[in-house]
Amino acid sequence: MKLRNNENGVSEIVGAMLILLILVVYLGVMQTYELPKWNRELEKQGFDMAYKDFLDLRSDIEDSSIRNMPVTSSMHTGVRYPERFMLSNPGQGAYGVFDTYPLRININYNSNGTQYYKNYSSLGIVYQMKGISDFPWLVYEHGIIIKEFGSANYSEDENHIAKDNGIYIPVLKGFEPVSSTEVETFNILPITDFIIINATSSINVTFETRYPKIWYDMLNKSIPVGSDITYNNTEIRITNIFRPDIFVGFSRNLSLPNTSSISENNIYSGTIRFADDNTIVNAIKINVIENIKINTTTNITNNITNINTYNIDNSSCSFPGRYIWDIHQGCVNLPTNTSVQKFIIKDMKFSGSTINQDIILDVTDVQGSHFIINLDLDSNATGDPTNLIVQQISPACSTTPSLSNGEINLTYCYRNANIYSPNVLKITTFEPGILFVKFLIY
Repeated sequence: MKLRNNENGVSEIVGAMLILLILVVYLGVMQTYELPKWNRELEKQGFDMAYKDFLDLRSDIEDSSIRNMPVTSSMHTGVRYPERFMLSNPGQGAYGVFDTYPLRININYNSNGTQYYKNYSSLGIVYQMKGISDFPWLVYEHGIIIKEFGSANYSEDENHIAKDNGIYIPVLKGFEPVSSTEVETFNILPITDFIIINATSSINVTFETRYPKIWYDMLNKSIPVGSDITYNNTEIRITNIFRPDIFVGFSRNLSLPNTSSISENNIYSGTIRFADDNTIVNAIKINVIENIKINTTTNITNNITNINTYNIDNSSCSFPGRYIWDIHQGCVNLPTNTSVQKFIIKDMKFSGSTINQDIILDVTDVQGSHFIINLDLDSNATGDPTNLIVQQISPACSTTPSLSNGEINLTYCYRNANIYSPNVLKITTFEPGILFVKFLIY
């Protein structure tokens, strides 16, 4: 009875139980609300990294084919949740799933009056991150990246399938499904066996797609002059990929990858594209026509007197510009001299204090016209340009370009030239004291 009525220590026990109750409630709130929030943030960071790597994977697939070399591409596929004291994760983490789906590509071309057909099977790649958050699917299809949200899908890419006077249609083989939370490595091999076909006219392309509206909107903005585009629920068709206004009297050499002998145990990348001397767009190796005679009706003839070959990156110098750091680099499809708004060299950097460092650039168009300029530059100890001497301008320019605020404005002199489209800018001299410069031409 004495113990039953003894109230000593009751307050301490009640206090301890209240503290324990507060801790339990606190842990419950952390487990229910805060832990998922932390994991979602980790998943968001992981998805952003996966998206960047997926873009790099797309570039590596293209580089392997165009540069004709094996490429190793790595991608973060998921994210692991860290261990947290007294809290329980719903699993090990969010994992990434790669899946593929077949894509049909049909090429129809006319060669000397006979119609030919070539059929290819390619692959689309779908990446999904599966965790507690909802993310869009990332889709690689025919060289572009699409974000699939279900009913609303979109792509930030631009058309490369058929543009200006070139075509570029990727062919992907051998990509296997993968499920992982780790960094996955993909070894991509080029398809080195190509069939070169002389196509005289009426080149038509039909390719299968899961996103016909995206493709139609994208292609309809920039398909070649004279071409037509139609679509249905499963495919896009582009007819008459040809430039009669520029290539009168010319046939086109169509490069078709030979996929019959490749192994399905490896990832292979190839491209369907033009491969003749007139191809300026969508090629790493470009034959630049140095001197072309034009007949009295201004049509281009086959009298080509000198052809030089340069390795030029398939890139544009339009906004935000392109960095150049070596000889034989350059960019394609500059505006004509009558439509250019800006032709600027900026963001120049040199290897310390230098003098008499030359950059010579040459813009050549399809009619053999040139815009050539030789810039002689000095720099200070921090590698910034300090002085400019213009050694040569062709054609002559009444206003000599100057160095102002680290920039050289060549717009006025370029407008004084006679440059048509298509054209190519190539760097013919780039002395070693120059680290890099940026061309901004639009």
